[in-house]
Amino acid sequence: MKRARLIWLIGMSGLLLISQHAQNSALAGQPTLTLRIAENRTRFQMGEIVPIVLKFASDDPGRYSIDLANYDRSGRMDIDKFHLTPKPGWSDPLAFYYESGLFAFMGGGIRAVPPLGPAGQEIDLNLNEWVRFDRPGHYSLSVSSDRVIMDKKEKSFGRKVELTSNVVELEIVPADEKWASEQVAIAATELRSTNREVAMRGARTMRFLGTKNAAALMVEQYNRVDDGRDGEFEFGLLGSAHREFIAGEMRNELERADHPIDSSFVHLLAALAFELDHPDPLPELPQRTDVIDDAALKQIRSQMKERKNAFNPYLTETLSKLASTIPQRKGRALAQAYTTILKEGSEAGTFETPAFAGFREEVRNELPTVFSTLPKGDQDSLLAFWWSDIRSDAMLPVLMAKYKAAPRDFIRGELIQLIADLNPQQARDLLLDDLEGGEPSLLYDQGDVFGKAPLPDLEDTLLRNMRKAEESQPSGMRAYAILIERHATARISPQVEAIYGRIGNSEGDGAGAFLLAYLLRTDFDYARRAIEEQDGLCRQTDTLCSGLAPNVLAMAMAHGESDRIEDLAIARMQSEDDPIVARDGAEALKEHGTTKAEAVLWKRLELWHERWSGEEELLGREENRVEANLGRALIEAIAKGNGWLADASKLRRLESLCISTEQREEVKQMEAAWKDGPKLEIIVFSHNDFWPHLAQYEYQTLESIWPKLAQFPSATVLRFSTSSDVNERKQAVAIGARVEQFAKEHQLLLEVETEE
Repeated sequence: MKRARLIWLIGMSGLLLISQHAQNSALAGQPTLTLRIAENRTRFQMGEIVPIVLKFASDDPGRYSIDLANYDRSGRMDIDKFHLTPKPGWSDPLAFYYESGLFAFMGGGIRAVPPLGPAGQEIDLNLNEWVRFDRPGHYSLSVSSDRVIMDKKEKSFGRKVELTSNVVELEIVPADEKWASEQVAIAATELRSTNREVAMRGARTMRFLGTKNAAALMVEQYNRVDDGRDGEFEFGLLGSAHREFIAGEMRNELERADHPIDSSFVHLLAALAFELDHPDPLPELPQRTDVIDDAALKQIRSQMKERKNAFNPYLTETLSKLASTIPQRKGRALAQAYTTILKEGSEAGTFETPAFAGFREEVRNELPTVFSTLPKGDQDSLLAFWWSDIRSDAMLPVLMAKYKAAPRDFIRGELIQLIADLNPQQARDLLLDDLEGGEPSLLYDQGDVFGKAPLPDLEDTLLRNMRKAEESQPSGMRAYAILIERHATARISPQVEAIYGRIGNSEGDGAGAFLLAYLLRTDFDYARRAIEEQDGLCRQTDTLCSGLAPNVLAMAMAHGESDRIEDLAIARMQSEDDPIVARDGAEALKEHGTTKAEAVLWKRLELWHERWSGEEELLGREENRVEANLGRALIEAIAKGNGWLADASKLRRLESLCISTEQREEVKQMEAAWKDGPKLEIIVFSHNDFWPHLAQYEYQTLESIWPKLAQFPSATVLRFSTSSDVNERKQAVAIGARVEQFAKEHQLLLEVETEE
């Protein structure tokens, strides 16, 4: 006891001395990092949560900022590094999760980055996230961190400043059995609470306790409640030293017909079984893949692929055991089993085995009856990414029920798309009912349920609702104006002109812009005069025009009737009196300009460059912001125009016409996209919602990339990257097949880069 007291006194006196040293350093202008144990404790039982506090400070608040992130989508932060001695006696509880190559995750998240001043910023953490104590003993702890960054007004803006804390002492003692049992009992009570914060506290206690009783409780509670606790359970079971015991408990729970089993449960069980048979981890991956050569990177990817191939039989075996319990399952337990086997089985190639013949058809027939019992996250995932697997007429009543219960926002628009896939007429009727009600919703901005053809039978309804909204709900006019722009014929031009004459281009939440785009197609002379009158009014009041946003010219040109409209866009782009008018034209030409527009854009950019050459500082002033924006619009129009291809040589020419450092850096980034051959990456949002990135070009529909790909010369080497996410992989593979076919037809050379 005296020895423990002496250690505590030494630790506290050392902390006070180092804290004083940190304060002196702060006074010298350098940021500091101070570590302390919450409540000034130094003695903890094994499995007890060890709360620590990191305090960052600087006496120069204008020089540094501090990243206050306290979570990461991968599961834990890696911005702080924990240094604990001696090494024997502790381990990283999540090493297998991050290093085995069997778990897919991504990092990042929302974070605040405020200035760092003398008062400092404190960040509360639990040491247990990074350290599991495997034996009692005396340990010394310090932390290094690169949370502090140079502030934006510094020349080294964004540069990280690595700091190292003082050292604190910890005494870890064996856990008292009575205390550990009490912790399990308390946590079990908290897990039954309807208060999410209380329940999550119980889950975190179980995660770190490390006893077999705690592990058994986590296994029993896994998937029972959809409140976020399963993430704690997953890491708690992965971080426990009792892997073999846990695997046995999970196998038993898997066979209980009333226990919902989701994908994470199955994947975790299969991973534990795999680890017990393959205890040797993969070679540690480098922190930065850009510091190793391609051959080494390919070898690492090959190793990880071999590891996944070896893992798949374990996953298939676990899914087979789950499938054997389906006849006894009901309600959510049945729905969850179907969902889990569908997702994990697609990833592991399970459905290629004879045991699962006919499973997909069974899912289509049976899942609709229990679909509503699934947690919202699983419902959304199935509808977004797995629609082709669950699509059946039996899903129509399910979708209708969700549509009626959904709030009047974008969710209804997504459901309308699925309803239209099963019954286009019913989806159309739903939209018509909504229109007739006179209360527009966001679904008009989404999708293409009405198609792109003219709809004269809707015109009178749209006009009537426009007039009502004009009188009582100006913000609702936008929805009807969108549909008029998309679908109305020239028949109602006089009525639309009357409405536009009253509201102009400033009221109705941008409704006037959509009406003007419609009129450019149906009464070009009227619309052109309206645009010129708006320009004239701006000049009379000695103000710059605000531009036509949304871009009227681009919307009108999208319909394909673009000869006169393109000429108008070119004329506006050449304006030297109003840079916003010129920018408006450039942006329209970027979207829908033909090859004749490219040469004119180059000439206009050269004229702009001649005006501002050598005047970067002047161009950066607030009074010249619109001129800077014009230059950027011209550069982007040339670099990313849909009607022509801006290859590496054009981008180099473009870089020579930049004025500001920021402009040059943006063009250099575009040039980098061509270094090893243009790369095609496709972000998957759902089964039919994709955002392709091709070299420097960015699109929001898959169909947009085919015209651009057709502009590439034959024999161009195109790198195609597919997704590694289980939800996205199926769509990525299907897209990859289409890309391969297109490349073959257009003599492009395709290199597929699969992320493992």
